[in-house]
Amino acid sequence: GRLTREEGRGRADEILATRVATETTWALRLLAVQGLFDPATAKGAEAALLQATHDDTPQVRAAAALRLAEVGSEAAQRRLEVLLQSDPDNKVRRHAKKALRIRLAMRR
Repeated sequence: GRLTREEGRGRADEILATRVATETTWALRLLAVQGLFDPATAKGAEAALLQATHDDTPQVRAAAALRLAEVGSEAAQRRLEVLLQSDPDNKVRRHAKKALRIRLAMRR
């Protein structure tokens, strides 16, 4: 049968999470990070985003940092704190700071 919209999004997120981790072209990794519907619940999405924060390309790291705002785990929190303190790229640090602010606001 047909997939419901939610099932379709979940399946798309699984595919995109895999692409974040396996795509060889940085622009396609970036699109995969940005395209995730729900990184908080998608199978493999959190691990893929955490891995993407180690990407060689700052644009991918910055996008992944911002998407980690949507993931409520302690691992995501710790990684954002590390990025804020030590990433060599200013945009990545700014995105990590923004993500930490978003996470704080969501807890209130």
